[in-house]
Amino acid sequence: MRKITALFLTIILLSSCSVMRVSDAEKNINLPFYENLEETRFSVLEEERQAHIQWMEENAVYEYPSDVESIEIPHNYRPLRTREQIDTRCNAISILFIPLENPDIERIASSIRAYSYDFLIATGERSDLVNLSKRIGKDSVLLEDALIIYRTDLYAMDEDSAVFKVNDEEYLEIAAANTFKGLPEESEADEYFSSLSGDAEVLSAISISAEDVIVALSSSQPSSADWNAITGYSYRSAHDFENSRFFEENGFEDVYLKTHYSPETDSGITRENGSVYERMDFLYSKSVLPVRSFTLALSGNDARAIYAEVLL
Repeated sequence: MRKITALFLTIILLSSCSVMRVSDAEKNINLPFYENLEETRFSVLEEERQAHIQWMEENAVYEYPSDVESIEIPHNYRPLRTREQIDTRCNAISILFIPLENPDIERIASSIRAYSYDFLIATGERSDLVNLSKRIGKDSVLLEDALIIYRTDLYAMDEDSAVFKVNDEEYLEIAAANTFKGLPEESEADEYFSSLSGDAEVLSAISISAEDVIVALSSSQPSSADWNAITGYSYRSAHDFENSRFFEENGFEDVYLKTHYSPETDSGITRENGSVYERMDFLYSKSVLPVRSFTLALSGNDARAIYAEVLL
């Protein structure tokens, strides 16, 4: 009889324990050493993300006014509200740089439709930049001298640069300048040199805040590194061009030169004027590894575009 009673009580006790909920048990657990711990990396990133989303909502601009000269710079045009991330562990970041010269925007947009890019940078007249942005219809930011079309997350912007959040750990800043004044004739050396004054001030005014940087430049002068014995233009004979020296002295690498054997074999011509052929458009990088690059002719544009891939 005692055994039966003990078995009966055991069954009752076990059944009462089996219906106890985990949530009820958690209330009885007291772990004081979990209190006042530092925030986790996840919570910090989430707080950052929410603050950034709020900032973008408050500062986004979705339309261009009819009078493009009245646009306040920088101008963010976001028809897609892009929120993509780029997997930089396996993939290079692709950049298409189009110096607009006598452009036919419709033909340019059609000719690049087959190209895949993470960032499209264009320099030229503001009206042409706005028309290209509208025609392509992707998220873009209009700077003082350039347009950047992007597929990742815009993090910050200034008059001459924009910082993009590539993924949760990496940021890329893209800056741009346009000092192009046209190519000289071979006999115009003196007049050409006098037109170059002021370039250094334009370049030194570019404000860089991120560690990984790409600078797109449509330059008023070629690179001194491109000079060779068979480049016999009179305006090159005894002149060290300041723009290329400026970037070299400030720790930038010429993406095209880094990915090609030599100027003699791969000149990278982007502009031509009569018998004068020059590379006048450049991508410079800092703390970014150039992987490959090439120039290409686009239908509807006199200047050649540059396609490049880089690793952060």
